[in-house]
Amino acid sequence: MSAISVAMTVGLGQAVVTEQPVAVLGIGSCVAVFIFDPDMGLAAVAHVVLPHDDEHASLDTPARSAPAAVRWAVSELTRRGCDRRRLVAKLVGGAHLLAGVDLPDIGAANVAAVRAALRAEGIPVVAEDVGADYGRTAHADPATGRIVVLALGRGERVL
Repeated sequence: MSAISVAMTVGLGQAVVTEQPVAVLGIGSCVAVFIFDPDMGLAAVAHVVLPHDDEHASLDTPARSAPAAVRWAVSELTRRGCDRRRLVAKLVGGAHLLAGVDLPDIGAANVAAVRAALRAEGIPVVAEDVGADYGRTAHADPATGRIVVLALGRGERVL
């Protein structure tokens, strides 16, 4: 098994910058964004809930929307000495959990918004496990940039 022993978890709308292993649990239509500086072994991890900024965003939920999460992550990483030219991103989630129901695909909208925000900041997406119709959990190790994605009945995938 290649699971990573985690030191902390990131909840809905939350974000952290850490050198310690971290988990994002219960990723459905949300997107877990991992932005790494490989040379520093540091990562910003955000659990994005919505594709667009809204009036409910706060300092307690810096990752509520894709644009706010990416802006916050880049700001925090560069403030801590990371070189933005080294930053790379990995994405997990964005599932369409209500496939077959006549509702918008919020997962696809979240993925598109995160990609657009990263593109605007010049941060390449180097790996992802997104879409489909099932939820995931992700365990990341900022020291190595390795992410283990777990999905019920689907085993694990390493990004």
